[in-house]
Amino acid sequence: MLLILAYWLFLLLITMPYGVLLQKLCGIKSANICLIIVFGLFFLCFGFTTVSLFTALNFYALAIVILIAISLYYIYREDIKVIIKNCTLTVNTLKPFQKYLLLFFMFAAALKSAQVPFVIDNESYYIQTIKWANEYGLVKGLANLHIFLAQASPWHILHAGLNLNFTGLPFNDINGFIFLVTVTYAITQQEALKSWLSFLPLFSVFYFLFLDAPSPDLPLLCLLPVVLWLYIQNKEDNYKAAVLLFAFAAFIKVTVAPFALLFLPQLIRKKQFVFFSVVGMSVFILWIIKNIIVSGYPLYPLTILPVDTDWKVPSEILNTINTTADKNVYGTAASTGIGEKLVGWLTLPGLKGLLNKATVLLLVIMPFFKTIRLYPTYRLAYGAILAQFVILLLISPQFRFFLPVVVFLLLIIAHQLYKAIKKPLFYKVAVSGGALAAALLITNINYGGVTNNRFHQASVGFQFSQLYMPKPITRYSDMQYDKLKSGNMEYYSPSQNFFLYGTANGPLPCVNSAQLRYFERKTGYIPQLRDDNTLEEGFKSVKTLR
Repeated sequence: MLLILAYWLFLLLITMPYGVLLQKLCGIKSANICLIIVFGLFFLCFGFTTVSLFTALNFYALAIVILIAISLYYIYREDIKVIIKNCTLTVNTLKPFQKYLLLFFMFAAALKSAQVPFVIDNESYYIQTIKWANEYGLVKGLANLHIFLAQASPWHILHAGLNLNFTGLPFNDINGFIFLVTVTYAITQQEALKSWLSFLPLFSVFYFLFLDAPSPDLPLLCLLPVVLWLYIQNKEDNYKAAVLLFAFAAFIKVTVAPFALLFLPQLIRKKQFVFFSVVGMSVFILWIIKNIIVSGYPLYPLTILPVDTDWKVPSEILNTINTTADKNVYGTAASTGIGEKLVGWLTLPGLKGLLNKATVLLLVIMPFFKTIRLYPTYRLAYGAILAQFVILLLISPQFRFFLPVVVFLLLIIAHQLYKAIKKPLFYKVAVSGGALAAALLITNINYGGVTNNRFHQASVGFQFSQLYMPKPITRYSDMQYDKLKSGNMEYYSPSQNFFLYGTANGPLPCVNSAQLRYFERKTGYIPQLRDDNTLEEGFKSVKTLR
């Protein structure tokens, strides 16, 4: 925990000057330190992603970033003094309850971040994406080695740029940092009596599920409610800030792209057309280039308009993985009609089906709430939510993709309930209960009663050593690896086949030999080096003789 807190201090110091730089470039006058920190994360995420297309994000890359940050501190020293002064004034005006709540979240989030990662995706591609960016950058056709690496989220690239990997103790812990920044913004932005955003701690249990792994779902969960909050305020500065945070969220994960609808009214009136276009096109072009390099598909996960390169992932591999995904998401075969798929999705057994039904119910009842019904900005936000829901329903309706929207709608409901009860104690009891519920996730919990996923049956729980030393970045820290060869490619495979797509923290290039055999059997393709002598030239898929 203590090392995590020290690392977060490093993140605070490194992001602030870049946040001020982006604020100046965009002509934003706000001096709110929380927004500036997130601006800094966005700037660095964009920069590191650009650099990763050409070279590794190693010690030298970070050293340059630090030197530039020092220069920015000098250039913007007066602005930073004002930011720190405003931050101090804000903290001094907080009520004791708010201060205790922030301290609680700071230590609880740090302790959760110090635990063994719980999310199984961490063991299949989170760690490996970060590791590739650290050691080689994004090489051509990386997705041919492991199809999950096609996602190559800029959020993982940001981790690679800032995780101090060269120390031998990598910190994949930006999730906890952005959560703390978000909850600080929510609590300090306005008095609890006036703001639905201030109820965010009530639902912090959703956030704590993603704190101990570099999941790209967490920043969306943090950014989207703030984007909606800034948009609803309907001020010029807030509009620009909302555009930046939306662009950051969409860059991390394209599932939030439908929320671009929020900004259409201003674009139609041409008030902010140039600003939105420059920000949007910059992010979109870099995202396309990244996708082409990694998979050969500019709009991945959409497979339209592929680029004719030797490293393009064969359609047979994509069809195989999509067939598996359909079975997991809809509970039906890929060839099933969309109507049957939607029925299957809604009637899935267990926790998945329950969450799907709850999401639909929430969307159905929201128009009956006064906030949505009477205010145009909320109605447009609800329209964007429906647009995203319909698009995801047709592509990949996973509950974690809906979670940021679910949290936003629950915040609205909680605030409406508070206004109806009109008891100041309600807020304190509600957010305190939410904070304590989140803290329970630090303990050893058995989830066997709510999920059949064998990887999510139980969490490791609290250990005393976590107070000063974080646990390893993988739950399989003792895993051994066999060095194998397939064609011209030498690779490392886990000695124990714990998960078909599992690689944990294996040396590069790492892929499960069982996965290679599976895709060869299904598609007739195996990954090979594009150049016999180097990994830097990337990978391609080669048809085998069967």
